[in-house]
Amino acid sequence: MASATDDGTMSALNRLWLVFRGPRFVDLPMRLLALIMGLTLLIPGSFEITEPRYMVLLICAYALLVLSPFFPLATVFVSTGLSLVFVVPYPDLENMFPESLIFATAVLFSQRRWVGSVIATVGLVAYLITCTEMSAYDGGIAGFIDYGYGWVTYSLIGLAAGAVELRIQREIHRRERAAV
Repeated sequence: MASATDDGTMSALNRLWLVFRGPRFVDLPMRLLALIMGLTLLIPGSFEITEPRYMVLLICAYALLVLSPFFPLATVFVSTGLSLVFVVPYPDLENMFPESLIFATAVLFSQRRWVGSVIATVGLVAYLITCTEMSAYDGGIAGFIDYGYGWVTYSLIGLAAGAVELRIQREIHRRERAAV
């Protein structure tokens, strides 16, 4: 599985791979999906305007999306705060911070961290209410439907990933007990 040097330590490349792969079976697919979604920043036309502050915020939003499978709860707090920071100067532009928030929610569901999932959901609702009050791009019924659909979709994927991981762990424990 992992090559070791003569003194029994793993190479830096193997340690990096183990960090990227994650401890659970479902971590690698979720992390790859986040990476693919984050790389959409490189598609021409990703930036609606060329203002430097906007571009920095958008890059941060995509970076949070890539980091959300590694640090889901931290991503929830940072993306909730930055989504509110983003919407004040740019109410008419699409905000990508809620996307990282929704993806982090799915990761929290997959880890069966219910309190974190509720906190993330409350953060998303607070953002949508703020956008509605400001008559921003993501506000109103259309914003609730759009982000609600994304939240339900990703949350169901996260719950399914969590159920698969639980099933795998139970089967491993059952087989270990049977072997003993």
